[in-house]
Amino acid sequence: MNLQDKLKDIETKSVGFPSSNVALSQRIYTDLVLAKKWRHVEYKPAKELATCVFLAYEPGNMNEQLIVLPISQDKTKLTIDRITEIFDKLNKSYIIDSPIEKLTLAIYYSDSTVLYYHLSKGLAKKKE
Repeated sequence: MNLQDKLKDIETKSVGFPSSNVALSQRIYTDLVLAKKWRHVEYKPAKELATCVFLAYEPGNMNEQLIVLPISQDKTKLTIDRITEIFDKLNKSYIIDSPIEKLTLAIYYSDSTVLYYHLSKGLAKKKE
């Protein structure tokens, strides 16, 4: 399936979601596969959040699958409560078979910049 087919498929799987969320998911998918050159990027609808999330592996690290959630910088206010709510809703969406303890936020800015932040549920131990 080529890029245009994948983008259309994201739109099809996002039926009922706000059009701005569909466009955001398509932008993030494009950034992951074209700009960042990530392979093995799947997308799944997260009805609880009304958006598609991505299951992906960073290049060179096929050991850890990342859950990537697209958010818009100008529409999403992140607080501790909101982050907890996101984890809870993702777990209710059954994106993966096990509880979600980590996720990656793909924050889209109005100038088309995308920043990726890894979040852990609760406190994470310092890496040595």
